[in-house]
Amino acid sequence: MFEDVRKDYLRILFVFFIACSIIATSQSIVTTALVHIMNDFNASSTMAQWSYSIFLLTLGVIVPLNAFISRRFKARMVYISTTLCFIIGSCLCYFSWDMTSLIFGRILQALAYGIIMPYTQIILLKITPEDQWQMFMGIYGIAIAFTPVLGMMLGGYIIDIYGWKNIFSIFVILGAIIFILGLLLVRHDFGTEDYPLDIQSVILSFIGCFGVIFGFTNISEYSLASIFVLLPIAVGVVCLLLFFKRQKVIEKPLINTSVFKNRYFSIGILILVIAYFMYNGCTALIPIFVQGIAGHSAITTSLIVFPGGLGLIIFNFMGPYLTTKVGIKKVALAGSVFLMLGHISMVFFTGQTPVIVMAISQFIRYVGFGMLFFPISTWSISMVSESSEDGSTIYNTSREIAGSIGSSVLVVITSYLAGGEVAQNAQSVVSFSQTSIILVALTVIILVIVMLFVRDKADILS
Repeated sequence: MFEDVRKDYLRILFVFFIACSIIATSQSIVTTALVHIMNDFNASSTMAQWSYSIFLLTLGVIVPLNAFISRRFKARMVYISTTLCFIIGSCLCYFSWDMTSLIFGRILQALAYGIIMPYTQIILLKITPEDQWQMFMGIYGIAIAFTPVLGMMLGGYIIDIYGWKNIFSIFVILGAIIFILGLLLVRHDFGTEDYPLDIQSVILSFIGCFGVIFGFTNISEYSLASIFVLLPIAVGVVCLLLFFKRQKVIEKPLINTSVFKNRYFSIGILILVIAYFMYNGCTALIPIFVQGIAGHSAITTSLIVFPGGLGLIIFNFMGPYLTTKVGIKKVALAGSVFLMLGHISMVFFTGQTPVIVMAISQFIRYVGFGMLFFPISTWSISMVSESSEDGSTIYNTSREIAGSIGSSVLVVITSYLAGGEVAQNAQSVVSFSQTSIILVALTVIILVIVMLFVRDKADILS
């Protein structure tokens, strides 16, 4: 497999893998610290949730620029600027004195991740043969999943023993290491061009993504009918429609949206949007249940999600590998079934559910995600392989928007059903079960789509 790719390109690719894996850890590790952030800054649960939500919102805004960034800027410049941004953001989070300073630091961390993560994927698709995309995406999946899982395991211990801010001091040290690594090893380029940046498209994309995500995020603080919810969403939707319309008429679009004309690419994106809505939603929801409803510690939360993280690591690789052996349809069906079983088990969680049962449930659920994420994303992008930069950018933008909406909406639904605020009572347990039923229904939709519309590329072309 590796002999088909230039050794100097492989070396740079794996350096990017390492950087991605470390920076990716910063995305969700803060969810285990929400209770401590609330106490230290005297913040509400809604305000503390912004330390996670703002990360996702920033990703949704910055990711659409990656097709342009990959065409215009050299790999060395992208790597050095993103790792430096990550270091500065981590420093600010460590020295944060209130929620505003913490949120600004999280924005800088998200900017780094929002550029380097999709850029790495675009590099991978450029330098590797298409028939090996699934295998390399599997390796990429291991890279970006391993340290977040390790972070989930260690995060609870660091928070409970040393305090939540020490998470960010570790990020500063690791950031400095990958920065130096990039200075030494990232020296080659993958081809750039004098690609123009359409400012109007950037503005429409920014306002559109920000408006939609911001509006849904505000649901946690305001009612669904509030102007602070409806107005941003309406403005965002209008701007996104104008954005898509403009991409069709300009010579050098920010994103080549014509890839949506491919039926199978669109189907793959739809599956991934639903999956990431559930994935990020549960990333925020599970710690709230374990700590806020069941009354366990942050360490226990880490123990519950750690097996699932291991399952995600394994099947981020095994999913693409199995796809090369038995085809995308069988793997996606198996992933949907695992996901279904995991979400059904969550319906029956109570305050007395044993930790081991919750851990097994999350393991099953994460195996399902591992068998869907990279196999489906690689399959859908391969359908528009001649526009892989645009396909990758659309995939990453869609998943970040869906994920950020899910992380807010599922928490809000649970809180609403619990009577306004989750607590250690029977009503909150019931509200979590009812939210889990919604997850089961969404998983059924994925299962039906896979059964009816997902086909192996060889069968489509024959």
